[in-house]
Amino acid sequence: MAGVILSVLAFILLDRLAYYQDFAEKTAVEMTIMNMRSGLRYRVAEMLLHGQEAELPGLASENPVKWLEKHPPQYVGESNVLHWSDLPPGSWGFDKNRRELIYRVKGRQDFVSAKSDEQGLRLHVRLLKGTPSQSGQERVVGAELVLVENYRWF
Repeated sequence: MAGVILSVLAFILLDRLAYYQDFAEKTAVEMTIMNMRSGLRYRVAEMLLHGQEAELPGLASENPVKWLEKHPPQYVGESNVLHWSDLPPGSWGFDKNRRELIYRVKGRQDFVSAKSDEQGLRLHVRLLKGTPSQSGQERVVGAELVLVENYRWF
């Protein structure tokens, strides 16, 4: 009888442990994205303060990892073409052709993407357009780091 109770308690403990590991991964990923967004805002402000508005469109092709003080753990670097299979679970990479930052989720049981074949998050820089200039063309006034596909994690 005691063996059955211990087995049930061990199962519950392991289940909770897995849940908290996945939750810790989600929290770390979301904090990393928030830090990248802060770095992007800082970069935009710096460019505006130095009169470099014309260079704002170039942010759309920059790797958001470069806006961080240090690379996130498990960052594999940049590649011209990056597939999910190129990334170990729990790692980041930047696809230069698609200009997307990719994170492959480690604990997938609680992760659901809007696209069924997605194994993690994909983000890219979206340029914010403002009022037309005197020449009649819209001008870039900022940028934001956004998800390519929505997801639900828990």
